[in-house]
Amino acid sequence: MQNVLSGNPSMDQRRRRALLPALLSLALPLRGSADEKPVPVGQVEAEIRALEIARRDAIQAGDRAALERIYAPDFRGVTSGGLQVGQQQAVGGLLRATGKAAAMDDIEVRVFGSAAVATGRLRLADSGGTLRYIHVYAYREGMWRLVAGQSTDSRE
Repeated sequence: MQNVLSGNPSMDQRRRRALLPALLSLALPLRGSADEKPVPVGQVEAEIRALEIARRDAIQAGDRAALERIYAPDFRGVTSGGLQVGQQQAVGGLLRATGKAAAMDDIEVRVFGSAAVATGRLRLADSGGTLRYIHVYAYREGMWRLVAGQSTDSRE
């Protein structure tokens, strides 16, 4: 609605126009530098889901190199037992689970520009236990890296 006397857009219209670029940026997150083109949220979600599956497969195969590519060098996490761990501690602990079957499901990914959060459930075949987890990914140097995580024993 325009101001009848001045011919200028109303305050509400100016606010809406100012918010439009911000809202569009949420739909098409940037992944790194200002040179990169926006990436559709659905594509980022698929990339993070693929990383979650690759992480599970690397654990089962005992693939240290793959885990170190997924986990950022500055990774910080909290285990289901409440211990704080860095990248090497996390990778070492996961390698002790090599060969043990685990099923992942209930994976949900939320994207926040150059960051993404994945939540899911891990069912451990050998112990019958279930863990719920949250992983935080950051897009750095052209790739998604796992920078933070936390797991919790679940009574499901």
